[in-house]
Amino acid sequence: MAQEGRAPDGIPLIDKSMKIFADMNFRYFRSVHLGMKARAYEAARDFEKALAILAEGIAFAHESDEKVLLSDLVRASGDLHLILAGPQATDLAENLFVEAIALAKAQASKLHELRAATGLARLWQGQGKHAVAGDVLAPVYAWFKDGFDSPDLRQAKSILDAQPNNLRHVYA
Repeated sequence: MAQEGRAPDGIPLIDKSMKIFADMNFRYFRSVHLGMKARAYEAARDFEKALAILAEGIAFAHESDEKVLLSDLVRASGDLHLILAGPQATDLAENLFVEAIALAKAQASKLHELRAATGLARLWQGQGKHAVAGDVLAPVYAWFKDGFDSPDLRQAKSILDAQPNNLRHVYA
């Protein structure tokens, strides 16, 4: 619902499901629910609330050792810091993207690695660091053999395609 522009309708449903799980003392997948809730607040353009929920999800993942989505939560936190603070948050966002890449690699999660590398490459490209942007993104993009019409791969390709002409052939 939130992704379809109906975040005010979707957020209470996420809260309801989280309460049901909590009432049953079922803590598994709480980070999944918190990630969905953060994305819903992001869709509602309440970035501060989304960031606070991501922080809760990251803390829960560390506390519970439920790390299946930790990389993506950390990456999303980097994205939101950039939205909220702009250039003042570039160092923090860069560190979060690097951390998310390391977490994804440790879990052999290529999708989460791609998302984090895309965020980092976009940041570096915006700073004029085209070569390192391509260096971080091209290898993980090249790992994929299909699904090139998916939003994540299309976004990564658009960053690689935006490389200056003298670097584009290196990443093609």
